[in-house]
Amino acid sequence: NETIAYIMFSMVCIPAVIIGVGLSYTILNIWLGKEYAENSTYILQVLLIGFLFNSYAQIPFATIQAAGKAKITALIHCIEIIPYLVGLYFFIIHFGVIGAAYAWTIRVSLDFVILLVASRGIY
Repeated sequence: NETIAYIMFSMVCIPAVIIGVGLSYTILNIWLGKEYAENSTYILQVLLIGFLFNSYAQIPFATIQAAGKAKITALIHCIEIIPYLVGLYFFIIHFGVIGAAYAWTIRVSLDFVILLVASRGIY
């Protein structure tokens, strides 16, 4: 049941994201040093939000794959690539590294929504 899958993913991913966001500066400071932590904490936080959406996207992705409809996911990802690359370029030019994090987070969030819609009615 997909509902159970979302609950289980939420039980693991939401606490991980909350802890990661809350401790991102500390983790980066210990791991890579103060200067890196000061410049990268917000980037990590944005990527952690993307991680959450990307994790949820695995459920409709697996549903589509399990139904033998791999062509659907392949087509979705092929269609996504050009808008993503254009957006990535725009975001990097205007916002730098944080723009790349925003672009990826937006892409995986939209990917989740598109896969969710595509997976409806599979079973």
